[in-house]
Amino acid sequence: MASQPKPLDYAAYLKTPEIKRRYDIVGLVVEVLSPGNTPKQVAQKLRDYAAIGVLEAWVADSKRRTIAVLHPAGGEFRQTAVYGAGGRLRSQVLPRLRLAVDQVFRR
Repeated sequence: MASQPKPLDYAAYLKTPEIKRRYDIVGLVVEVLSPGNTPKQVAQKLRDYAAIGVLEAWVADSKRRTIAVLHPAGGEFRQTAVYGAGGRLRSQVLPRLRLAVDQVFRR
């Protein structure tokens, strides 16, 4: 089994031969921002995810208590929605997956 990836190397981990043999496509990636994440780092991760064919990305920002939903367009991810307190997410890729934003950021 592949070793546990470092957070910034996750896209590379998804491309490893062992993982590629197991999964043909990654439908949804959930990126949880850390206080130290820079916009440049997040943008690079999203480019990496788009390059390997991820179909949907959620970016959870605990500081703002929001979740941004992004979908690929033209080889990169574009934000299609942002949900805050009281919002309910529904994945386009996994339609049975529904999540209340308040559940994610519950203390």
